Amino acid sequence: IAAELGKKEDAEYFLARSYNYRNLFNPETRFFHPKDKDGKFIEGVDYRYSGGLGARDYYDENNGYVYRWDVQHNIGDLVSLIGGNEVFTAALDSMFDTPLGMSKWQFYSFLPDHTGNVGMFSMANEPSLHIPYLYNYAGQPWKTQKRIRVLLDQWFRNDLMGVPGDEDGGGMSAFVVFSMMGFYPVTPGSPTYNIGSPVFSDVKIDLGDGNVFEIVADGASHDNKYVQSVTLNGEELSGPWFDHSRITAGGVLSLKMGPKANKKWGIGNPPPSVGPRTKCGDIRGKIYQSDFYRAGFNAIPRQAREQDSIDTPSFYSSGSVNQKVEPEPFTESTPIASFKLSMMVLLIVFRNIRLLKYIDVDIHTFSIKEIQIGLLLNSVYICSYRDNY
Repeated sequence: IAAELGKKEDAEYFLARSYNYRNLFNPETRFFHPKDKDGKFIEGVDYRYSGGLGARDYYDENNGYVYRWDVQHNIGDLVSLIGGNEVFTAALDSMFDTPLGMSKWQFYSFLPDHTGNVGMFSMANEPSLHIPYLYNYAGQPWKTQKRIRVLLDQWFRNDLMGVPGDEDGGGMSAFVVFSMMGFYPVTPGSPTYNIGSPVFSDVKIDLGDGNVFEIVADGASHDNKYVQSVTLNGEELSGPWFDHSRITAGGVLSLKMGPKANKKWGIGNPPPSVGPRTKCGDIRGKIYQSDFYRAGFNAIPRQAREQDSIDTPSFYSSGSVNQKVEPEPFTESTPIASFKLSMMVLLIVFRNIRLLKYIDVDIHTFSIKEIQIGLLLNSVYICSYRDNY
């Protein structure tokens, strides 16, 4: 946003800080770890229990196991920090498998919002909702498919166990609605959706103006929870995600479902992410970034890179450095989206779980290869480059 407004210093300030989560990452434990007033890691921290009532001395409402995954704006870098795909998925497995170590009543006496437990995972609070989809980023999308179905069956039944905790602002209902349809927006502000495991065989979403987005899950059932193949508007998808721009005018997401995991589908094309930080130099004098790390958009015109000797940043689709994404050729007609919250098209009436019609605003077409989202905490700071800055 700052760059769009021509506020170069503000853009530099926020871009440099979009990686600040690294300051709290403990490389020895591979958890985000509280520090004391002198900037040193506090000793004796138990990621299950420490932090006082609600863990608010160190975290907030949930424990360190949940906040280990709270880097939604840059999952690719988180994969790299934790140790790569295998270590990352093993850490996810460990969270779901680690027992409370005490009775639920004892645990809830100091973590009353950390309910809906599956190991250290909490199904009942917003910081956890994106976590089951993170296997998509590390080469095991079939585990996302299995975990989503298990969670829906366990915690959102049509009985007294239908709500596992505080339905605070509708986030939990949104998780259910999206997940039952078969996809979920993991990164707020990013125009991409992760594919999970659709519960229904056919869902139609009215986008307005006669446009309909349909999700067809051939063979979907309680047992047929695993994705075998996917097409979007007739084109095969090799990864467990799709871009918002491909559904704004309607379309059909078609999935073949089966009872056994297809462990080869989706592993070579994880959802987009900025990935590990890379130093960047002066870009034609427009956005000066020589002394800090760029965590913004891969929206530098190709001809600019060819004409000038600049240290252009590299962007990756996951934490693995072999998954480099080369930007598409830039032309004067290449559309670049304005920052609009309307990119999150599927609005939910959370309290009664009903879908609204598509909001009637002007949406620009864009590609995730042109835009990488920089998100710091709950605010999105966008830095892009255009010749007419």
